[in-house]
Amino acid sequence: GLQARYRGYSALLTIGSTNELSPTAALNRRSQDREPRMQTIGLVDDHELVLGALAERLARISGIGLVITAKSVPELLERFAKADATHRAPNLVLLDLRLADGTRPRTNVEQLTALGAHVLAYTSGEDVGLLREAVHANVLGVISKREPVTAVIDAVQRALSGEVVASTDWAA
Repeated sequence: GLQARYRGYSALLTIGSTNELSPTAALNRRSQDREPRMQTIGLVDDHELVLGALAERLARISGIGLVITAKSVPELLERFAKADATHRAPNLVLLDLRLADGTRPRTNVEQLTALGAHVLAYTSGEDVGLLREAVHANVLGVISKREPVTAVIDAVQRALSGEVVASTDWAA
């Protein structure tokens, strides 16, 4: 299900809610107000608690119009297509590198960047091989799951403005 919470015309979409709201309604309202397109963020992680908590915080950032969560890249793209019919992918995707569906970071990053999304690797950093694979696939940066939420938000804001997000994890 979808859980929506409005602040202006920002929508928060998360997994497993009982409240139903058409994502199209949020987009129609935004189009009617003739505002410039707000930034969109995708979160891909197979830990639902991480998704919900991070989506909640990101939805509060000024300029973020839509946060979509999913447990895999195909699920994210399917949800995004239902929420935003005019764009092929979110502006930015925070991507966990180890997903339950077994997909490789390179495959996921290449699929997202081919559709125009920037990708931040969001990782525990335990597997240096996965991290290297993501970096070689041209992620915009790497942010550790061990970082405080304020550092994650700062990294997202920098990435949305086109900055490379360097960290000590990237040096691995």
